[in-house]
Amino acid sequence: MFAILHALGMFVADLLKSRSRLEAENLLLRHQLSIAMRQAPPRLRLRGSDRALLTLMTRVWPCLLGAVQVVQPETVLRWHRAGFKMFWPWQNGCAERLMGTLRRECLDQIIIFGEAHLRWVLSAYAAYYNQARTHLALHKDAPSHRSVQRSGAIFGIPIVAGLHHQYVRM
Repeated sequence: MFAILHALGMFVADLLKSRSRLEAENLLLRHQLSIAMRQAPPRLRLRGSDRALLTLMTRVWPCLLGAVQVVQPETVLRWHRAGFKMFWPWQNGCAERLMGTLRRECLDQIIIFGEAHLRWVLSAYAAYYNQARTHLALHKDAPSHRSVQRSGAIFGIPIVAGLHHQYVRM
């Protein structure tokens, strides 16, 4: 909300600026852009003429100092990394993997008719996921270990309204 109010305030302030001040600000920003766009070594180097022009412009129009802030590229990268550090710790790889599996194998295949139906589907899928579904990380076994059935006829038991099946020998 603060960012929107700040942007709105800056827009109104820009409307009240004189044309000569806006032209001077644009000239300063274009000059900074031309400095940044040069084929330069990894560390940006200002020429004497660049320093002279920037000094002259800020002396003639001191209000330009508030419009521009010169920072090192390392500073911008540090701010960027700090922002991502604050954003990513709430992510959880295991939970994201489970959510993807739920979507692909269950929720994308069924039309949900309400909260009660969703709870029933999720509880049925959780039982299937932990008791019958094979997992590669468990060498094609289920989290709830099951014994190997060597004899008998194979029957499929529908699970999650027939979306999945558990096959057993009887």
